[in-house]
Amino acid sequence: MKRKRSYRVFSRLVLLVVLCFLAFWFIFWITDIIVVSRSEINALYGDTLINGPQNSVVPQYLSLESAKSDLRVLVAILKEVHPLFQTAEKRKVLAERAIDVEERLNDYAIRTSSEFIPRLWLYWEYCRLTASLHDAHTFLRYLPQRFGDVEIDRLPISFEWLKDGLVIGQVDEGSEFETLHPRDRVVRVNGYTPEQILDKMKDYLSTENEEWLKCRISDLLPYAYTLGLFETHAHNEMMKESKGATLSITDPFGVVKDEIIPMQPAYTVNIEKEPRAWLGWSLAWVEGYGGRTSAFGYFWLDQCTVTAEYEKSVADFFEAVAREKAQTVVIDLRKNMGGDSSVVDAFLEHLPKSEIIDYTAHIRASGPLRKVRGLTSLSLFFRWIRMGFTGGKLRVSGAVDPDRVFRGNVLILTSNRTFSSANYFAVLLKDNGLAQTIGEPTGNAPTCYGDILEFSLPESCFEVTVSTKEFVRPDVSKNDARSLEPDIPVARTVMEYQMGIDPALEWIRKNLP
Repeated sequence: MKRKRSYRVFSRLVLLVVLCFLAFWFIFWITDIIVVSRSEINALYGDTLINGPQNSVVPQYLSLESAKSDLRVLVAILKEVHPLFQTAEKRKVLAERAIDVEERLNDYAIRTSSEFIPRLWLYWEYCRLTASLHDAHTFLRYLPQRFGDVEIDRLPISFEWLKDGLVIGQVDEGSEFETLHPRDRVVRVNGYTPEQILDKMKDYLSTENEEWLKCRISDLLPYAYTLGLFETHAHNEMMKESKGATLSITDPFGVVKDEIIPMQPAYTVNIEKEPRAWLGWSLAWVEGYGGRTSAFGYFWLDQCTVTAEYEKSVADFFEAVAREKAQTVVIDLRKNMGGDSSVVDAFLEHLPKSEIIDYTAHIRASGPLRKVRGLTSLSLFFRWIRMGFTGGKLRVSGAVDPDRVFRGNVLILTSNRTFSSANYFAVLLKDNGLAQTIGEPTGNAPTCYGDILEFSLPESCFEVTVSTKEFVRPDVSKNDARSLEPDIPVARTVMEYQMGIDPALEWIRKNLP
């Protein structure tokens, strides 16, 4: 009798648990349906904003109404997807900024007595709006990547922004300008000094600090659509892509000269003479005081991509470090602009701590994010429970051989191009006391927005990337930092660049323990 009663009680408990689970699942399922169905973006535009523009041709001019229509779409995307705009107060600020842009569109139409607006002028006006967020991951692309056959013009050179000025980085091998040389200092571009260019572009480029602003200017300045801002017509109604640029440069011998450089199709420009592999490593020996020889391991990683080749390279690297008894490891992230944040895992396996404090990610679970990523309220609930149990700590899988754990000095080289997942890499190790940084401040804030969704504006074909998460660094006491400042500041000057000196590596060679 007692056994039957116990069985009935147990059955009822099981049934109750199942019913509770189904009730929770049903609530989460209804929540997902409501969030997706209430999405203004999904309701008005369906999949076209994510899967590609409706236009098959990139327009050069847009009607005033088309320009306003795309502005409304852009505002809807930012308001619904970006983590910054979850409060009514922030959405009100966004609406006010959008009104300012619309007023400039109306003013343009009145000044020109035209109902058509150049796409280039419109691009930079929209960029003002995204730049006001101060989120380097939220920005517009002038030409959508899917239109790979659209011709775009650029100068046959690249730029590098160093500690004390702007220089020519590389010159196209087929260039006719024999007087231009890599490492020449740039004094003016179309009459603008580097400082004036910096001041002008800060209103248009999405950045979190001046370091990333300089990096983006270096990358974008050679292109015709950027140089259009620095011509006399840029302030009137006839903004066009630039046909060329006048450079005032100073060579390494101090000779000042002016050079008029025309544009050429970007696909014909070859400025990367000897591109190095995206990863690699080496061991170096330095003779110190008293004839003592010290070894250090040097690993460069120019993109955050997890592959079998990458994981094997890291394992081989630490095996060689152990074999040669090197006491210093240098990880060079100075050319790394991000990718997959899990690249850090391969290094963590060879470092002492078995548990570290991880980044905290706050997700804006918008309708588009749920639709594109398959995100559900149930998965968010389980994620919340998991974070509660782990307390924000990340369990590191141990190295294959505990005796191979590296317990020496870890130095991470950083620059203004250390961005996104590369910045995450450096911050994670620094905040957990696993590494020191050397070089220059990084290109984005340690606590920042990221993990983007991509959209296409229907009329203009501009591609928009928008952050969906806020990432909070492990050391929350430093949340206000706008970049990861190096423990050992070593910035490269124009003179050092012209002489081919790498001051950060020189510092390491001179200061090995």
